[in-house]
Amino acid sequence: MALEQVISKIKELFEIALETKGRVISIEKQEDGWRAIVETVEVSDYKRQRSLNDIVGLYQIKINKHLEVISYKRISLRERISLGIEDEDNDI
Repeated sequence: MALEQVISKIKELFEIALETKGRVISIEKQEDGWRAIVETVEVSDYKRQRSLNDIVGLYQIKINKHLEVISYKRISLRERISLGIEDEDNDI
């Protein structure tokens, strides 16, 4: 199975389930299929009317070897201006 097929399936899922476009930011092949992390902008009329920062959602998607979506779930929400880096060991 080609990586392009997996990415295409993920994009199709986001267009159907969430009615938005997703950007694959991480993908890895696993023993039983694929695991991907997808970033998408959460659209809100309230936010848009008040010129608030975009809210970015990160989703984890699991796809089996047969290109069937096993699961997807939102794993975090953050403002676009926030880096979202939480590294306690960072001494810089």
